Amino acid sequence: MADRAELIDQWQRQQRMSIMRAFTLHTAIAERVGLNITDFTCVNALSLLGPMTPGELAEVTGLTKGGAITAVIDRLERAGFAHRRRDDHDRRKVIVELDQEKTLAEIAPMFGRLAGGLTEALSKLSEEDLRMLLGLTATVNEVSRAAAAALKAERPPG
Repeated sequence: MADRAELIDQWQRQQRMSIMRAFTLHTAIAERVGLNITDFTCVNALSLLGPMTPGELAEVTGLTKGGAITAVIDRLERAGFAHRRRDDHDRRKVIVELDQEKTLAEIAPMFGRLAGGLTEALSKLSEEDLRMLLGLTATVNEVSRAAAAALKAERPPG
């Protein structure tokens, strides 16, 4: 039987595998709809977090503000997955918004197998286990966000 340290190590390895598998899936879906992985990551961010400014989109995806995020948004507009609009409260601000109809029609169906398999696996868990898993996942997401922010803030050696 594995001891606590070994179980933690096994969990961390499974988590890394999960991230790798998700990246592989996202890359395959991106290619299928004619996007690169960076652009698809922005579609995913807009889908999860809703409309936001280009600066906010750059922040949550780890892209640089300015030219890089502008080029991504330009490509997403040309592909029909997003559009820019003026903020309702401050006309000086630009908001990037996902085209829900196109996303639901072209991208959502490709997550069907994953969603079905996860729903089946999760439906076997108790509510208590689901709450624990949800809390753990939220913690993992926050730890990952903080680790990425810390790395970005550090100056590279040399």
